[in-house]
Amino acid sequence: MQKQSVLVSVLALLTVPVSASAHTVLENPPPLIANDDAKEGPCGCTFGGGLIECPADYTITEVEAGSEITVSWIETVDHEGDFRIAYAPVAPELATVADFDDAAAQVTLPDDMAGGLFTATFTVPNTPCDLCTLQVRQNMVGAPEPFYFTCAAVRIVAPGEGG
Repeated sequence: MQKQSVLVSVLALLTVPVSASAHTVLENPPPLIANDDAKEGPCGCTFGGGLIECPADYTITEVEAGSEITVSWIETVDHEGDFRIAYAPVAPELATVADFDDAAAQVTLPDDMAGGLFTATFTVPNTPCDLCTLQVRQNMVGAPEPFYFTCAAVRIVAPGEGG
């Protein structure tokens, strides 16, 4: 009888929903990794070690120099704070937190919705770049670790050179 009780208890635990601690992930352009619980800067995942490993075969999105693109991301857990979109002219493997903090091309937007899909228009630089990085950073006011990160790889081509 005791074995049945233990089995029932184990089965009951397996059917309890598991809640995830998740926050923000890019939707467009496609992220390096679709993990919305990524706190390690600058991109939430790292190359060659870290809590969340970035894939070597990430998607690269091609955009035209100087064009406006729609950046969209999903906030899966609402927090008071803001979002920053920033561009760094370095490959994701080489990007640092400072590359985005010092970026000439960046914009900060309020977190003015209770979660869901956010979109913003972002103007990419006029200078072509073979492999660069776009970052969305969520800033959570009052949190001990206030940032979540998500990045995308982009290739900026001269006008008329796109595929």
